[in-house]
Amino acid sequence: SAAGSAAAVAALLLTLGFGSDPLGRVARTTWLYAFPYGALLEVEPGDARIVAGRPLRLRATLRTAVGAPARSAPVAVLTDAAGRERALRMTAVGRGAYEIDVPAVEDSFRYRVRAASLVSGEYAVTAVFPPRVERIDIAYDYPAHTGLPPRVAVDAGDVVAPAGTRVTVSVRMSKEVEHARLELGGGARLPLDPQGGGVLAGSFEVRADDSYRVRARDAEGLTNPAVGGYRVRAVQDRPPEVEIVRPSGDREITPLEEVTVEARAVDDYGLERFELAYGVMGRPERVVSLHDASRTARVSGSHTLFGEDLQLRPGDFLTYHVRARDTRAGETRSDIYFLEVRPFEREFEEASSQGEGGPQADDLRRLAEVQKAIVAATWKLDGGRPAPADVATVADSQGDLKLAVQALIARRRGPLPRIDVGGAASGDAEDDALALAVEAMAAAETALRARRTAAALPPEMTAFRQLLRARAGMRRTQVARRGGPSAQGGGTGAREDLSALFDRELRRDQQTNYEHRPQPDASEPGQADDALRRRLRELADRQAAVNRRQAELAGDRALAARERERRLERLTREQEAVRRQAEDLRRALADPDRSGAGERAMRAAAEQMRRAASGLRRGDVAGAAQQGRQALAGLRELGRRLGAARRSGRRQLGELRLEAQQIADAQREMARAVGRGEGVAGRRRLADREDRLAERVESLARRIEELEPAAPPVERAALQAAAQALDDEQVTQRMRALAAALRPAQGAAAERAPPA
Repeated sequence: SAAGSAAAVAALLLTLGFGSDPLGRVARTTWLYAFPYGALLEVEPGDARIVAGRPLRLRATLRTAVGAPARSAPVAVLTDAAGRERALRMTAVGRGAYEIDVPAVEDSFRYRVRAASLVSGEYAVTAVFPPRVERIDIAYDYPAHTGLPPRVAVDAGDVVAPAGTRVTVSVRMSKEVEHARLELGGGARLPLDPQGGGVLAGSFEVRADDSYRVRARDAEGLTNPAVGGYRVRAVQDRPPEVEIVRPSGDREITPLEEVTVEARAVDDYGLERFELAYGVMGRPERVVSLHDASRTARVSGSHTLFGEDLQLRPGDFLTYHVRARDTRAGETRSDIYFLEVRPFEREFEEASSQGEGGPQADDLRRLAEVQKAIVAATWKLDGGRPAPADVATVADSQGDLKLAVQALIARRRGPLPRIDVGGAASGDAEDDALALAVEAMAAAETALRARRTAAALPPEMTAFRQLLRARAGMRRTQVARRGGPSAQGGGTGAREDLSALFDRELRRDQQTNYEHRPQPDASEPGQADDALRRRLRELADRQAAVNRRQAELAGDRALAARERERRLERLTREQEAVRRQAEDLRRALADPDRSGAGERAMRAAAEQMRRAASGLRRGDVAGAAQQGRQALAGLRELGRRLGAARRSGRRQLGELRLEAQQIADAQREMARAVGRGEGVAGRRRLADREDRLAERVESLARRIEELEPAAPPVERAALQAAAQALDDEQVTQRMRALAAALRPAQGAAAERAPPA
């Protein structure tokens, strides 16, 4: 029978001891196929649960009555969730033992082992996924001093905010967790509380640069991977920056001259105060605000100083500076500048010799310049934290200058005049002024030696004032006639030369500050609007000055008829000059890219100015004043509208810049993560994150496209440039390509085994 034949064959094989190869190998394989019930196939680990991403080793042990087979290695058959099978041949690792490694378990699967006609049972490998962070939203509650409204950054992770900002981190996990917390880089641990919908939230205040990571544990005790982390960047509030734009330096002015001071200030978040401080030596300081009460990050302002109103005299000098304050970083002030008052009309005289009086006047001019530089240096040191060596250098300079002035006095009059306690002096007025300058320099030097810069400033300014007064007393423009007999015969020509020089000097002195005002540069995008607003402010200041003079003229009932007529004529010329300036500004506002509202407002203001000038010609001061007030009100209202539109555009542009900065920071973090190298699961998460960043870039581009048509010209240019940059650089496409490259290919972990 078949059974008997099989038994006989088995007895023969046992008797032969399976013989030697290759006969033995054939016999053993035949045994497995013929007698599977006589062999035992053991599989490890059987059913298993394993953390996703970790490797798994499958082991099969084949036990038979005649020994382990050597030729027919078992095959592991893996079946995924979709029913697709992969057959992987196992490797012998010992007598009857075979293994195969699955490098990383990404998903659950089933498997069985097949050895000849033996087939094991089917086992299940369940991939257990630890909790992971799917998305982090950051809610910013900014400090009050920044003036920024609260905002939420969706799918952000990194925190970029001013110091003092309260941030709420909302975390969405991939699964339910039992416990979660934020771990800050400084060691602090903050709980994340459930908010519903699978969202956890925790808050902290941004104080300095730091980092944080999310730690979570699920019900099976699995924790999220402790890799990566998010950055916290504290943007420090810097002091304001201030600058005087015009005049560009110190100047000499006549007692009746008008000087417009233009300045600007910039702060991180907003200015609380921006003002011009000026004063004449010996009088109280005056302060003028250069912006309204609104909190803006960038302010430009101007104010006109009227020499006539300040009652300046030759020898006086006026100092001015601007200062700005924000609520947190403190106050910043500019350098100090000087307006030196010289005589309105120069005095001309014939010198009896070519050099008479000249060298001493030149010496005094140089000494005054040095003293002014000492004042400016002390002012700058007083505004900061000066090094002792710097203060000592200024003190040495003050001492050297004092000796130089003493030497000048000695050359002029001999020994230094004595000054009594009451201030009376011996000698002429120039020597008295020089003696007072020496005393003030000595007091300033003493204060500087003690490193009391604030105490040194008043005597330094007193010394400068006395030098200017001495210089005003000596100042003569020396015009020497040609010497010799030929000059005697050419007296008429010499007188004509002297007259021409006098006329030329007088015309230069009588030029107003408005006739040679430098025009602002509007060549850069955005500077055109700033230039228009500056011109509008200047125009309003000039109209206000004309209105003030009209009011003074209307209130002066005791004025003589001839003087009244002279002032009316002067006011008419000034009003006409202001009207011409308004017409120029109206044409500048008639830009096709602008709405017509600004141009119409300027047309109305110019018409009111024309009526005011007409009223002044007729002697109707009251009617002219009313028209002037209406024109001024219209100018200021137009200025407010232009400023409001500019602030709104800057705010929207600032929000877009902040979003772009956060995207750039996130992209840099992505680059670092890719450079560190990640496993398959890590690369997949990086690819998902890159896709979300690409979506944020697309959202940013849509916002730019929505805001650009209605934005003011300056902001419109910036938005157009940003949109063009996004398009040229193909930012979104490059992000999508990177995400695709990061995703691992499906099924590339192992090669398919040949059929058994």
